[in-house]
Amino acid sequence: MFLMKEVLRMFSKHIIDFKKSILFILGLIWSFKMVEQTFVNILITRLATENNYDLLGSVGVVNLLELLYVLLILISSYASNRIKVYKGRFFMVVFSTTFFFIGLIHSFAEAGNDDEWQLSLGLFYPAMAIMAFGRGALAVTLKAFLDDQFRSKYGDDNERQQHTKFWWSLVSSLAALFVQVSPLTGFDLKKLEKVLIVVMGCFFLVFTFGFDYYSDDKERKHNVTSIAKVKRPVNILALWGCLSVLSIVFASGSTFFFLEAITLSDREYIIPVILLLDNLTRFTGFVVSESCSLVIIKLKEQKRYNIQKMELVRIGMGMWCCVLCCNFAVGVSTHRKYGAGGSKMSVYWLTPQFFLLGLVRGLAKDGFQSLYESQVRKYGWALGELARGVGCLLSILCIRIFSGKNFKWFQNNVDTSSLNKYYSFLAVLSVANAMLYCWIAGWYLAQPFLGKLKQKRGGRVMDSRMHNPEGSSGKYDHDDKKMKDKSW
Repeated sequence: MFLMKEVLRMFSKHIIDFKKSILFILGLIWSFKMVEQTFVNILITRLATENNYDLLGSVGVVNLLELLYVLLILISSYASNRIKVYKGRFFMVVFSTTFFFIGLIHSFAEAGNDDEWQLSLGLFYPAMAIMAFGRGALAVTLKAFLDDQFRSKYGDDNERQQHTKFWWSLVSSLAALFVQVSPLTGFDLKKLEKVLIVVMGCFFLVFTFGFDYYSDDKERKHNVTSIAKVKRPVNILALWGCLSVLSIVFASGSTFFFLEAITLSDREYIIPVILLLDNLTRFTGFVVSESCSLVIIKLKEQKRYNIQKMELVRIGMGMWCCVLCCNFAVGVSTHRKYGAGGSKMSVYWLTPQFFLLGLVRGLAKDGFQSLYESQVRKYGWALGELARGVGCLLSILCIRIFSGKNFKWFQNNVDTSSLNKYYSFLAVLSVANAMLYCWIAGWYLAQPFLGKLKQKRGGRVMDSRMHNPEGSSGKYDHDDKKMKDKSW
């Protein structure tokens, strides 16, 4: 009941505070998310239905494209925070969208017809690389530009970011719902990309027409955010390492989980089923993430818990959900390969592992993001995405090792591969990762947490809790001063 009241209150607040300028931006976000939902996020399904389908090659390509995407997120995050010229972020969005649009057109030109199960992979992969570059840049610049539209009205960073997150999440959810129920799921790749090109092109033109309505970049306040020095920064790297290991499971979720679903689905229902399972993971992650945020804020207001320590508890719950996810995947994969009637089992036996993967996303992954953003406000999201890129690299390395002559777990397709053994390895790795995290988190929970976030304004250094309280009591008092004096 509390969560429902909070959601309704926040929804009405964001609707009332609606700004006219964002109307021109929401359409571009919609079209961008449509391309992600129907094509990019489930790219492995397009590769798996090709005549010359190669398991190792397809999984490796998907992970490499994700790595390119992460690389552009890092570059774009730095550039977006450094840009200070008039309408600078507007032109960054235009450049990123143009790059992404060129990749989409190139992909359309090289795509075969799904009825013939063909893709011109030699030319299709470069198109995907162009889209990955444009996608990474657009994901950062478009969200940052949306955030700029609220700067003139909301001086507080947290309040402004709440509005940005609300509209971004709302449009993304509506796009996912539309894709799930629309006829797009039945289109072949050539026809689908034609529709996406038209839709995105139209909304891109609408976006450019809103130039005169957008907020001026001169309204931005360039505050310098820094972290006080701590004696043991290596422990922050240990937390980041835990997220990198966790990202290996996410890499498997976007490849092997989908490949298993393809083998258990009828060809005509492959795309709808894959979209349903993918949306289940993302929706579960979103609901859990938002619910956790509301609960943690409520606990903070009651002055019972420190927000950062509650985030650590949240992440720990996600870590053990990851262990459950891997173990469930082991059971389903073993039954599919060796059990009686396993090859004819329903694809919806995979539902629990996609649901658990969503729990891991909402609890652990988003918890790490919140933790990093509270410490490194400008680059917290990019730091989390960097761990995702490292996870993709580790996934490629693991697959190469276990496909060697000493293991031979991976063959030409899913049916002949021993995914149950690989999932068992991920389960053991997740247990070790969760135990390492619990040791690190327990060490943090026993003493003041990390460094204090500080801001420089006009040459004056201010403790972040005076501007955005995140301490144990939610305000700067004598107890906080004592904690600060004892901070290591």
